[in-house]
Amino acid sequence: MSLDTGLSELIKRIYSAAGDPAVWDEIIVEIFQRVRCCAGISVLLELPQLHLVKCRIYGPPHVGYCVEEYSARYKLNPTLIWASKNRDKRFCDSRAALEPAEYQSHPFVTWAAETFGASFWITGFTAPTSGAHFCLSPFFPDDSEDRSEDLKLFRLLFDHVECA
Repeated sequence: MSLDTGLSELIKRIYSAAGDPAVWDEIIVEIFQRVRCCAGISVLLELPQLHLVKCRIYGPPHVGYCVEEYSARYKLNPTLIWASKNRDKRFCDSRAALEPAEYQSHPFVTWAAETFGASFWITGFTAPTSGAHFCLSPFFPDDSEDRSEDLKLFRLLFDHVECA
């Protein structure tokens, strides 16, 4: 993976955005665009009790209503459940958080597929700040495309987000 000029500029903006929520929102949108996901969610969450402090959903215009739906379902999110049990880890792929036999029928996986057209997602977790963890999740479509470069790029960018 090479760092093009736009990616280098994004990384610079990540470090200069500290304390400016409006700029962070723009940065998260650009991260999701760069990793070519179909939707994304940012969450501020207290672990291990899975207490939702704040969430924001990014994606097609029709998903704006989903914050309320997500708030009612987030405790079913297998990546967040996994994080509550593995707080020293930083990333979880939804496909690794569940047994293959139960994946497609899991209620949160079904909701993500119906709402976003997503077949899987990865969640990055920061160390807690003021008792809460920041979690960022790009959701990817079921398009049979190799997403390994997108996942590497997400991990790289999330590392910078966490350091900032």
